[in-house]
Amino acid sequence: MRFCLSFWQVVEYLHLEHGINRVALWGRSMGAVSALLFAQAPLYALIRPDALVLDSPFCSFPRLVDDLIKKGALRIPRIAVKTVLSMVRSSVKKRTGADVYKLEPIKGCSSAAMPALFVTADHDEMIPVEHGAALNDQWSGPSLQVCAHRWTSMVFSKNAFAMRRTVTQFYAFLLIIFLQKMPMPYMVTPTGIFPRWA
Repeated sequence: MRFCLSFWQVVEYLHLEHGINRVALWGRSMGAVSALLFAQAPLYALIRPDALVLDSPFCSFPRLVDDLIKKGALRIPRIAVKTVLSMVRSSVKKRTGADVYKLEPIKGCSSAAMPALFVTADHDEMIPVEHGAALNDQWSGPSLQVCAHRWTSMVFSKNAFAMRRTVTQFYAFLLIIFLQKMPMPYMVTPTGIFPRWA
């Protein structure tokens, strides 16, 4: 929960020191998972982000490890998986106090109401597209999944303009909604890579 505390400290600082009441969080990979967990945590109910941009989040750490082993990205014999995971779990817990087995942001998606943009890549070497799709499907608030075709996990930097354009459109759409104090309409997943917010 240390990563949630860090988010909380930043958001609280912006609120108290600068009077900023509306905050959107943008995280990638573990940063996206941290943003998800922060948005769901009951402890931080008074300070919630207004929107999330979640670039390559995983829905469950145990499921991610299983997926990576199945596709051969992690070369661990099936018989040794439990032992290796147990070692990783104890090492992470000793260093950070966090339990990797509890890194399952999908469990809190039904309680999250803020708008969320889930960004996935169909050739991501680490986070399968299905993780973002599962999170998007379970999200109780307005959400959209954008799948970047023909990109690999580390290629977002090469396509930074396209990525920033998508996120800018998402933020612009939310800004219009917030300024007009309108209820958030239901977002439908577009057929193209880059959504056009009406």
